[in-house]
Amino acid sequence: MEKDLEFERTNAISFSISNGNKLHYFEHWHTLRFVLSDYDLVRAVGGFEQDFEKNIFSDFEGDEWQARTKEGFAAYNKLRLAQIKPAPKRTAYGITGLGQIERDRIVGAYVRDPARPPSDRDDASYEKTFRDVIVSITGVTDEDDNAGSLFLFAEDSGDIRPGEDNLHLTLYLPSDRLRDLIAEIRSSKTRPQLHVAAIVALYQSEVEASLRDWHHPQTFLLPQPHGQAPARLMQVRFGFDKERTLETLDLPEPVQAREELVADTKPQPAQATSTASLKSIKIALWIIAVASVLRLLIR
Repeated sequence: MEKDLEFERTNAISFSISNGNKLHYFEHWHTLRFVLSDYDLVRAVGGFEQDFEKNIFSDFEGDEWQARTKEGFAAYNKLRLAQIKPAPKRTAYGITGLGQIERDRIVGAYVRDPARPPSDRDDASYEKTFRDVIVSITGVTDEDDNAGSLFLFAEDSGDIRPGEDNLHLTLYLPSDRLRDLIAEIRSSKTRPQLHVAAIVALYQSEVEASLRDWHHPQTFLLPQPHGQAPARLMQVRFGFDKERTLETLDLPEPVQAREELVADTKPQPAQATSTASLKSIKIALWIIAVASVLRLLIR
């Protein structure tokens, strides 16, 4: 990764090269594909959230909350509970797991923002390469109101890979389709791999974008300290192991076809090979004789 990255404009990050010129990383939509082999199916029922508009200290009359009395604590706790309200979506479905990026990789690197004064900037360098991403697919009623995102958590304290820097990819799918997907996964005898495709707005070097062939792995940049890129779910499909597919469908093993293939590939006996060679020589001699006769007749 190049050094001294700096935002030049919203969709361009610049870096200097040895001759003093500048090259750029440009932001574009890129398709990323992930394989989820280990994931959980989630259904959350109920839920509450904090009402930040309620201020217990301003709503509490007088200084009674300071008194350590039974009545004071009861009134205080009542106001505390008033800060909690039911979440708007009572039931949610989801899929969460650790996915591996197919072929490509993402680099999180520190990028300076020249618009901020030096006193407000954190010039600590940061760079880390990621091939694993924590992928979450959540059901929503209105997909357009919940655009997904790829973001970086430094030293994440979550259940998946705690204590490490982690990339998180949050994607959204209409609730009815997600319920159908989860039902199909649960009906499988073995939990299939999930192949997830998403389109993500990431930065890429103009040099790599112009010189690489289509089959080459790509490296994308997720700038820090911003560290968030919009994303959209494109596709989720199952990936079954071949042997498990045959076993699951209880299909008979194609023994006859395999035996015919083996028979065709067996080496022929030496005698048969010699006979074939003699036949070829005889045919060649006949062709030479006929050609000689025709030459005499033409003269």
